[in-house]
Amino acid sequence: MSIPLEYVSLVLLLYGIVSVISNMLEGKIASRNGISKLRYIFLFQAVILASLYITASSVFAAMINILLISLVVFVQGSTSQIYLVELEEKHFPTARDLSASLTPVSINVGITIGSAMGGLVVTKIA
Repeated sequence: MSIPLEYVSLVLLLYGIVSVISNMLEGKIASRNGISKLRYIFLFQAVILASLYITASSVFAAMINILLISLVVFVQGSTSQIYLVELEEKHFPTARDLSASLTPVSINVGITIGSAMGGLVVTKIA
């Protein structure tokens, strides 16, 4: 995106602030029948990620896009977790600990794979 190095810390700070807002939205959405809203959240995420290709040529537009990614990235977490726990209570009441750990483990596996792929891309390009 050609962001000058002196602004990278500011970009990361803004990303973090918007991520905190995302976590607050996550709780509100999850507490209001969040599972019914998940399809719209995933659709919104897909549109934002696809539009990054178009907005990457403009620093300002790309920054807006990155902040929107930050806003929606955590919104589905609690809703998915609540859904899994409800399924567990209905079908496998003895598996409470397993179902409570599935969402964070899945997220961490995704982070690991994404980081590894990003590292491979950077080493092949550099």
